Amino acid sequence: MTKDLIFRSLVLLLPHFIFQATYGKSFPGLVVPSSSYTVPDEAVIPKYVPECRSADGLNICGPATAALLIDSARCEEKKISPCSQMPIGDRSSYLDMIRLATKVPDPKDIETYPREVAEGGSGSVALYNAAFNTRQVAREACAPFDSFVSKLATKEEQEAAELKIWAGLKDAHDQYKKFFKSGCAKCAIDLATTTANTLIKEKGLKNDPVAIIESFKQETYQKFLGQFLIPEKCSEESNLVSTSTMLKKFAAWPSLEKDMSYQATLDKIKTVLIKSPIMVNRVCLQDPPTEDCGGVKNSKKHTNAIVGYALKCKVKAKPTDPKDCVALLKVENNWGCGWNRENNDGWVLAEPFLNHTMYSKKNLQWLADVGASDLNGENPGD
Repeated sequence: MTKDLIFRSLVLLLPHFIFQATYGKSFPGLVVPSSSYTVPDEAVIPKYVPECRSADGLNICGPATAALLIDSARCEEKKISPCSQMPIGDRSSYLDMIRLATKVPDPKDIETYPREVAEGGSGSVALYNAAFNTRQVAREACAPFDSFVSKLATKEEQEAAELKIWAGLKDAHDQYKKFFKSGCAKCAIDLATTTANTLIKEKGLKNDPVAIIESFKQETYQKFLGQFLIPEKCSEESNLVSTSTMLKKFAAWPSLEKDMSYQATLDKIKTVLIKSPIMVNRVCLQDPPTEDCGGVKNSKKHTNAIVGYALKCKVKAKPTDPKDCVALLKVENNWGCGWNRENNDGWVLAEPFLNHTMYSKKNLQWLADVGASDLNGENPGD
């Protein structure tokens, strides 16, 4: 069995990767301002904002954004400033946050969460479970997602490599099942063995190759990935980061219909950003934005974080004409630093972006200090 078979890219799988090619790409609602707006009039940026990361083309924007908020709160607690100095190995594992985006009968026991890598998980559920139920999450060093993120010279090479590895793993698991179904057990074992050796050699996985081979026996692709990407040892105390001492509670906006407007929401964002990044649980990246946002098969729903506010103007003196200034929000999409670099460092026009959130109830979520107003730590429920 050759590596070409294992890691070939499958064109039929491309719709599976909703935001697979993001570098240099613009989306409805993410509008970069004109270069004429250059003079900052005011700005609000939280003190503790982690370094940008990439979700590697997978639709895991919810759990990835939840991880950003968890790491921001941990930086605040540990007084790590700038937060970008937190070692990547000590950050919250994207993979573990994916499995925490699941409702289970005993949400406080981290070992009850399924070891699966499933797309489309809720950022709200992942955030609440990590911060208030399990109060811990695996370290990136134990369940490393970043080892699968390509760091090649050009954006085109990186996008191609990312698609190839994930599509190739899906192909390998499908082929393994076909071999067994056709009665060629040796073919299946050879395929699994070659895949395991390639992952260890080329992607730097430190897993036991036997464990990777055993993971091929899982019925679904999601469980197959989870079994070898999230080893059982990642639920051991030494491989977990704790959120148990954080004096935080879950907060959300808006709760009242009178607050479901652009100006009210922008004012709230400016207040919250003094202390914390904000998760936008749902923004519709299509024109015009709609409630179903493309439906199940062609969904354009996205989750990202707001990590800054600024008012920029055309002239240094404070203008009397409002048209001379624009409100901007800095967003973190978990599309990697490359998208930010090619899109004004993530700064977009506030009004079209917020309009694409449709001002849904409790759509903006964050970890607030205990004692502040809002929801008093209630469960987001979804």
